[in-house]
Amino acid sequence: MLDKYISNGYILGINISERDIMKLKELRKLNGVTQKNVSSYLNIYQGNYSQIENGKRFLLASQVRPLAKVLNVSETEILNCLEEK
Repeated sequence: MLDKYISNGYILGINISERDIMKLKELRKLNGVTQKNVSSYLNIYQGNYSQIENGKRFLLASQVRPLAKVLNVSETEILNCLEEK
């Protein structure tokens, strides 16, 4: 499912709408996970993850799998959340 986010060996960013941001925040909070926990798991700065949640930074396709794991959901659920319009 991640294949469509990879082009010529480069991982593309996934744009997140305001509604999707709320879903990510809700999932994170429902699982009792802090932004610091998520950012550590994604191996990025907490400020960068905050920017992802606030729509100021792209979520990379390579970050979907670890994000799903730390939020205790499937990769498909993350991608479906981001693609539902």
